[in-house]
Amino acid sequence: MVLDLHGIKLIRVQATDIPASGKLDAPELANEIAVQITSRGWESGVKGFTTAQASNEDGALRVAVLEKSATPGPKASNGKVETWEFRIKISAVLTDKNGAVVWRESSGDYHFSHLFPQQQEADLWKQHAVQNWLNFAVSNRLVFRMMNGN
Repeated sequence: MVLDLHGIKLIRVQATDIPASGKLDAPELANEIAVQITSRGWESGVKGFTTAQASNEDGALRVAVLEKSATPGPKASNGKVETWEFRIKISAVLTDKNGAVVWRESSGDYHFSHLFPQQQEADLWKQHAVQNWLNFAVSNRLVFRMMNGN
């Protein structure tokens, strides 16, 4: 099923990290979501923009990161990397230019796993590679779910 966007062509994306923990870069997440919207919306002409870029938008996607955690899993045989299990809880609302809700995801639980160098959790969140990977993983799943009406 494809989501009926009610004529929305330009979506302004805003992301917030609640509570602001420094674990996720909300502006970078918003930017990656906007990129994913544009790349998935090429057939329909839908484009995503961040708050700083948007003009004449006819839709708004507000994304709140409610919870995030990372848990180390099994270590690789070389002992230098381990599988990290990530859990990100998201709330997202897409509205049209009149404020009517077009799509909503309340408390969406996103689970991901990936190999990263062995380290403490606090240090893991500071790694640029981790931030980039998480922003892509979260935005990819969120936009897929939104565009397919899930």
